[in-house]
Amino acid sequence: HYKWVSAPQWVWDGSAYVPYIFKDRYASEGYYQVQTGLIGARIYDYYATFYDPNMSEVRLYDERWEVQRYRNGKWNDIGAQSGAPIFKISQSETCINITKSFHSWAGWLNITYCFREGSPLKHTVVFKSEIAEATTFRIIQKWAGIVAAKVKHAKGEDTITSAKTIDSPWFRFEKADGSLSVYENQWSMYYGFNETTGEVYVLSNHNLKPVEIDVHARGLKADFVFGNWTLASGERLIIDPETATLSPPLRDTFADEYNPDLDRESETYLLVANKTGYSGRAYILFNLSSIPSDAWISSALLKLYHYGGTGTVGEQATIQARRVTSNWTTITWNNQPSFSSEITAETTVTFGNYDWYSWEIKSDVQMWVNGSCPNYGTVLLINVANSPEFYFYSQEYDGYDPQLEVTYTANQPPNGPTLDSPANATRFNPSANVTFNWTFSDADAGDSQSAFQFQLDDNSDFSSPIIDTGKVSSSTSSTTQTLPSTVGLYYWRVKTWDSYDAEGSWSSSRTLIVDKLNVTFTVSPENPQAGDKITLSWTIKREYDGSTVTNFTIDIARDGALWMEDLTVNNITDYEEEEMSHTYDVYAGTVVDLDYGLNTWDSTPITVTWTGTGGGGGSLPPAPEETPAPTPTSEVTPPMAPSNLVVVGVLIIVGIVSFAVASSEAKPKISVSRRKWSSSRRRALKKRVKWRKPKTKAVKWRREKTWE
Repeated sequence: HYKWVSAPQWVWDGSAYVPYIFKDRYASEGYYQVQTGLIGARIYDYYATFYDPNMSEVRLYDERWEVQRYRNGKWNDIGAQSGAPIFKISQSETCINITKSFHSWAGWLNITYCFREGSPLKHTVVFKSEIAEATTFRIIQKWAGIVAAKVKHAKGEDTITSAKTIDSPWFRFEKADGSLSVYENQWSMYYGFNETTGEVYVLSNHNLKPVEIDVHARGLKADFVFGNWTLASGERLIIDPETATLSPPLRDTFADEYNPDLDRESETYLLVANKTGYSGRAYILFNLSSIPSDAWISSALLKLYHYGGTGTVGEQATIQARRVTSNWTTITWNNQPSFSSEITAETTVTFGNYDWYSWEIKSDVQMWVNGSCPNYGTVLLINVANSPEFYFYSQEYDGYDPQLEVTYTANQPPNGPTLDSPANATRFNPSANVTFNWTFSDADAGDSQSAFQFQLDDNSDFSSPIIDTGKVSSSTSSTTQTLPSTVGLYYWRVKTWDSYDAEGSWSSSRTLIVDKLNVTFTVSPENPQAGDKITLSWTIKREYDGSTVTNFTIDIARDGALWMEDLTVNNITDYEEEEMSHTYDVYAGTVVDLDYGLNTWDSTPITVTWTGTGGGGGSLPPAPEETPAPTPTSEVTPPMAPSNLVVVGVLIIVGIVSFAVASSEAKPKISVSRRKWSSSRRRALKKRVKWRKPKTKAVKWRREKTWE
């Protein structure tokens, strides 16, 4: 038995015929070049030029794509092809896909050029909106410089001498002598197919609009308008996804329980049954090498034609499709390969209803194409006893080969990730360890991050990154980095790679500020005398912008030891009755900017010296956080003593300390022995000072100091 199959068109590479020729000339000349047996192409950043297969003659000088939105009663170009595109090249033995991705204010535009063995060039165009409100879009494929003079279409033929509008799903542009220049087929955008009835019909709202063809300096020009889709933010539209119909299979056979050691691979039928002694299981394997390894499978229909068997007309059975999990070449009932316990797909087949039946096995095909598990094919079986015996045609029967119809789109590179934290303009201490977080984003549902790159720079153009991780293989959407020690404004950004190693675009950048505090002390009065009370004040500013910190806590050291802690005010007081010096500063590690969390600071200690031997006009100070003692009232003001009188005063401080001073007619000067109080006790106690008249007639006064 022989079957004749036409060979696909290949291209001569100088030594042999090959499915395609690919040349990377992007770095030197700004384009990628592909030749197949049907077309040649050069793909630039913003347009493509098409040639004959030998690259000797231009057929179309300029093809480019636009996205327009409908607003205020008219269509406007949104500039979807703005900025430098990101290119992704994916290849297999028989096909190559070139994808260029653009990110604009409106969203992502991905254009994939699909070159497949024996097939015309095909485009897959995906636009994903990032506009907040629902917006209506359309896509335009613009051709300028078609080397042609006339066009054939579904309704006839026209020689183009002026603008003409034609409604057709396909266009054959020809030179004046009738030879083909370029052919454009948008059948799938115009027609639908009813698989139940086999009817082809015009879509009620077909997406391809009538085309205006006009003259051009290099021949003709045409705009193919696809369209109108209303998208919410995050939704996307796909123009012309790729479909590959694989037939015949690489191998097909069945295991026959009735003949358990017989190889059935040469039969014209496949048996599927579950009947004691007569069971059968069909095994089918397809070659998937023509599908790119990074393709996203949207549908994979395994199709077989039921034509006969043994059973009652109208009797039904559910036939399961499962993934085969071990290799096989020749199969008998006694040496069947293993298969998964999980059901990939199920279809109910009616005996006697002779027709095509299909199983949706896209989950298995996705794994096979992506390489996550080996492709050993599919087994069809019935899991319920006493079923009919269903016969399906095998590849040995001409015209009804088993088919695998795969619809897919080329993998799209990731979008720029969404930066989560830290928030914009967050401040950090110098050399702080900071964790940066982001969210992976990809147009392909279910895709995931495989790697990332993080950059931090003090220039917004990231021309000389201070931190650059390079490509880090990781599925984790975070990284911890040590910030610079220099105060200033910094920018950070992230880009990611998807599970197929497609490199995405950079995220938008965020800023952060490396900052520290500067603490400045002042004292009033600047040159106190013994007995004076001083006010120690401080100002806390952020070094980056000089802004004043008003929400803080601070601990103050006096002479290197902790003196006051957890202060939230800007000043305290101190007092010395004798000649004395103290040095004040921030106590180690104890100033915090409560608004930004900064706790690194610079400060200059300040030293205060009381001079003289007392009588500087002050009074015994209150505790630093208290108000001064009240001024003595008139009734407790001591009377004037004779100039030759010796006055003895008594100071009572819990215990009593006696002292004597010489007195003149003025209020007696009192020299008080200094008692040191801890800062905690100063805060806990409250002083009260008053003069009392002695009960005796002796001219003596005493000063009583009590603590409450």
